[in-house]
Amino acid sequence: MHTAATATATATTPVTNPDDVAARAHGTQVGGTQVGGTQVGGEQVDGEQTGGAKAGGAKASGGRTDPDTARFSALGPLEIQTADGTPVFIGQRKKRRLLALLLLHGGCWVSTEQIGVALWEDDPPRSALGNIKTYVSELRHALPPLPPREGGAGHDPPAANHGPGRIVSRDGEYAIRLAPGEFDVEVFDALARAGAEALASEQPSEAARLLGPALELWHGRPYEDLPADVAVAETARLEELRWSVWENLIDARLQLGQHGLVLPSLRALTIEHPTRERLWAQLLVALDQDGRRAEALRAYQAVYRTLTERLGIEPGKDLRALHQRILRGTGEPTAHQPHQPHQPPRPQQPSRLQQPSRPQQPPRRQQQPPAASAAHTALQPARRHHSGRHPEQ
Repeated sequence: MHTAATATATATTPVTNPDDVAARAHGTQVGGTQVGGTQVGGEQVDGEQTGGAKAGGAKASGGRTDPDTARFSALGPLEIQTADGTPVFIGQRKKRRLLALLLLHGGCWVSTEQIGVALWEDDPPRSALGNIKTYVSELRHALPPLPPREGGAGHDPPAANHGPGRIVSRDGEYAIRLAPGEFDVEVFDALARAGAEALASEQPSEAARLLGPALELWHGRPYEDLPADVAVAETARLEELRWSVWENLIDARLQLGQHGLVLPSLRALTIEHPTRERLWAQLLVALDQDGRRAEALRAYQAVYRTLTERLGIEPGKDLRALHQRILRGTGEPTAHQPHQPHQPPRPQQPSRLQQPSRPQQPPRRQQQPPAASAAHTALQPARRHHSGRHPEQ
């Protein structure tokens, strides 16, 4: 069972992250760091600062909107910070896996059977239930407290046994309580959606302000502390959404006339991922905007050969139409229409976990603008060196 799922993860997840490709090939950085010597996520676009972001009217500045908000990061090795930015060290692997599993399920009740599979796979010890209770107790005392709520409203879900800390329980099940904007996956989802909407609304500066910080949240493979087959569906969803964010950010830069900013990365990405037609379309547009029409036409011939020789297919209609516009010099070429973030449903829980399907205070993933306000807090480099592990670079 685990072998098949792991194979699925390998097939659906891009081998190399797009920003890592460009950085390796050109010594440049993307996703809020530098591309071609210019900051993507934190510099200026048409005189506007891209490091701050607005998502539906909620500003995501360099710090937290709510000073009482802690940070939980799963877009890489698990990392936790208190509200004042102090790292929380959780060194034991089993406890890290348990916390990552609760975060993966986004506030759903998680059964002890599911926890056992994540912690010990197919060989749980006789003391598994007792060990789980011990891990939960230690996590409750280690994790930062929930922020105070207006009006004194509590965070406990119904039918939960009240205990200290963020992890609540009922018979044979556990759930984690999160406030809006505390979890980097929530923040990434909100920024990705808002950025795509801004791009579709012909607001490329706004889109760049949102999408750059979204990419900055990543610091490794999502849910790296969990076995690959446990998080395979969510990891595949996030990796595909990251591609969409990256390509939408390139489109925003092209619409702003910043073709020189993205050309080096596009060169590297089309070599590393030669069958992604949208990347080739963006490369053609960037070259044409830079006055290098002949190079753009040669690039089309390169992708045409790649697709026909490797896959036995011709380029899609969008790429063919773009080639014709460049060939004829008729009108300003544009790449594909911005892709709306793809949000596949999360893996469905067993039916017995559906009542209630999620704790109602809060911890439900917030796709509202306030989630974006925590984006820049997650970008502080210092936090990445106190998690008990060295994140992948």
